[in-house]
Amino acid sequence: MNDFAKIGGSAAGAADSVAGLLGSLGSDQPDPAASKKMLTAAWFEFDIRAPGEPRRTIRRPVFDLLGPSARASTPVPRVELDEARLLTRSLSLTMETEMLPVVSRISDDFVSHLLAQSVLANRETLRAVVRGEFSETSIRPEEAFNRLAPMPGPLYTLARARLDWNRFDDAIYIDTVDILTRHLFFVPAGNKIAVRDATDIVANEVGVDFSVEDAFAARVEQGVLDTNAEAVLHRGPRSAAVRQTPSRHRAIG
Repeated sequence: MNDFAKIGGSAAGAADSVAGLLGSLGSDQPDPAASKKMLTAAWFEFDIRAPGEPRRTIRRPVFDLLGPSARASTPVPRVELDEARLLTRSLSLTMETEMLPVVSRISDDFVSHLLAQSVLANRETLRAVVRGEFSETSIRPEEAFNRLAPMPGPLYTLARARLDWNRFDDAIYIDTVDILTRHLFFVPAGNKIAVRDATDIVANEVGVDFSVEDAFAARVEQGVLDTNAEAVLHRGPRSAAVRQTPSRHRAIG
């Protein structure tokens, strides 16, 4: 499993789904059944499996024009796709998501190693930028930047901060897979389109050693630290942090 997974093809896959649900695009013989269907929601499903633990599936919405209560009703009501809903759906499907699975504390040396790997992989492009070797007749700068190997992003900062800031040191640890995500997406903002940057600690289980006298206080403190770590990561005026679900911590010896 890669430490850093960038889901760049999600929008393309979702667009294919839209084409299938809304009809056969570019066909002289559209599918009559497809015209009765519409794409009203998209979401991520995280399937977490760990030895000795029950399987867990966590869902995070990308967009939902209907809502969970209406979706659970029988029959499911039809959504009127007005201009606002169509815009919301289209913008949501352009979302770019980074995911970082975490199974242990992340050290400064490890992040430095990842950074050095990225710089080495990108050294030819970086040299061309410094020397001004790009031109309209050769490779365009934006094309070169799109091929750059990713560098460690803010999720590594979040993964380190949420454990480095607690006062219990190694008495609090990750005992199963934690999942951190970061989303970049567009949203309507009046008559303009705004960019949003959101993080979410999807799975945040930690173990608390029996040496901690008040395990409950340690769990509460860790939950507060998780939320604060997200907030610190989003101090910019154009970013929005996703509200974190309640922490689920356990005492493990």
